[in-house]
Amino acid sequence: MTESQPIDSSLIRTANVRRATTRVLRLVGRNIDTAANLPVALAVLTWIANTVVEFAPALTRLTVWDVILYLLAVGGGIAVIENVTLTVASLIDPDSDRDGDDLWDAAQVLTKNAVAVGEGGADYGDVCIALQASRVMPALHGLTAQLRDAYARDGDMEEASALSDTEALIRTAAESLGHRDIGK
Repeated sequence: MTESQPIDSSLIRTANVRRATTRVLRLVGRNIDTAANLPVALAVLTWIANTVVEFAPALTRLTVWDVILYLLAVGGGIAVIENVTLTVASLIDPDSDRDGDDLWDAAQVLTKNAVAVGEGGADYGDVCIALQASRVMPALHGLTAQLRDAYARDGDMEEASALSDTEALIRTAAESLGHRDIGK
């Protein structure tokens, strides 16, 4: 039988910190232009008003070209900050596309169905028929068998043995749902 191994809580904390950092970086990257537009607009309006009223002597020395250069510098700074934050967020995102990430989506769908059946909000007959028709269990059996074989090829016999036990249990579960065509 396969032994369940507890997940290291430090890994969960690390993933949560990376997830939060990713959220903040994406928030900054997506909103930096909005945050910079107000001060830029105020600066330009102040400069225009100063050319008429001359209330700030330091601003009278600025030319149109100085203002254009200022706007280009701010625009370039915004682009750099946006690109850097979004790139770093993609690099550290623990939920970015990696092999097997789509399995999280499948687990979410199965969990929603289980909750709906448990709460009486779903027709359990329909869910059972859909589970059989979807061939989730044979697909899980095939994936587990391939993982077992890959570990065996790499010489990790302990993991291969554990996956062999898991594969046998999944085969039994698939057969109990009517999938008798699974190889042994």
